[in-house]
Amino acid sequence: MPLFLTASGLYSKHTMAQFLSLLPQVKTGLTACIITTADVQYKNKSKHAVRTKDLFYAIGFAKVDYVDLDTDPANLLLNYDIVHINGGNPLYLLARVKDSGAHEILAFLLSEGKLVSGQSAGAAIFGSTIQHADILHPEWNETLLTEFSGLGVLEAAILPHSNRYRTASYETVVKKAMKEIPDPILFLGDGEYIILP
Repeated sequence: MPLFLTASGLYSKHTMAQFLSLLPQVKTGLTACIITTADVQYKNKSKHAVRTKDLFYAIGFAKVDYVDLDTDPANLLLNYDIVHINGGNPLYLLARVKDSGAHEILAFLLSEGKLVSGQSAGAAIFGSTIQHADILHPEWNETLLTEFSGLGVLEAAILPHSNRYRTASYETVVKKAMKEIPDPILFLGDGEYIILP
């Protein structure tokens, strides 16, 4: 199964329809986990984590768990049919995904045909770099990350919520980011999604 990336989650009917088209017709036995690591403050109490869990149960999934790479071993991801990576701080998330070894497990799951989905920060880490996040929001770099290589599934930097950056002050910073990073920026607006086979 492919990689499904969104800026604002699975909440719209159109986005959910596309997500459902990637699942087996019988969903009653499916299991999923939601990686909550990127939301440093709220984790599994984040409104997006809770809402996504409710959506998965509404679809008919048999089991939906939260996984936090700050406290849970990355090999837990191997136990689920679907892995969903929630949003939050992309710089923190990327550091934890790499430090925990989850990047290798995610690559393995995709190679085995498992469905992996990412929302917001969970989408951004699959690009070639997240250096643009450091340029746009230097205050997010609490871990003092200096190596910004993403998971590289896409040969572009992914900018979720790109529609929110269409203000005069942000456009200046986005243009700066486009000059400073070597790869193109893929603009992923709210309500949009990317499906990679």
